[in-house]
Amino acid sequence: MPGEPCPVLGSTLATVLVAGAAALLVTAAVWHPVLRRRASSRRSFAAWFGVAYAVVAIGLWAVVRAVAFPQSFQGYGNAFVFWLALAVVVSVVLASGTAYAYDRFRYVTALLSLFVATALTWFVFLQVGGETDALWIWAILFMPVFIAGAAVLLVLEWLLRRLLGRQQNSGGAVA
Repeated sequence: MPGEPCPVLGSTLATVLVAGAAALLVTAAVWHPVLRRRASSRRSFAAWFGVAYAVVAIGLWAVVRAVAFPQSFQGYGNAFVFWLALAVVVSVVLASGTAYAYDRFRYVTALLSLFVATALTWFVFLQVGGETDALWIWAILFMPVFIAGAAVLLVLEWLLRRLLGRQQNSGGAVA
């Protein structure tokens, strides 16, 4: 049925498996020390990682649309550049922010946030039905929710670490 998303890979299971594998690879790239050590600084690593993440995510969206349903690009008109730029910005913010939080503070929730955002992004982008909504809905709704969720999780982990740090410093009693 036109407009109804269907899996580009042929089945929902294949889409879920590919999305999960992509999320594992992205998370492993942040977790693995070799890539982090190659960068000149933590900020440099986070920035380059964020840019690479955005290029791959937007590239996935574009390739899937161009191959599976090229007419889907026609629905954007002049707003295409705006939605594309917004998608790049929010992708870079999420990926570089979580990469920096993990590299600098070793926040596990940063990896979790990145994994969930990547898996859901790949799942959504690997669904095609002729719709033009995937990019702008992702940029204006999904990614800001992922960023806010990551921020909440990072704050909760920070608070938990502070609380546990106080307990350890005071001999186990909560102050």
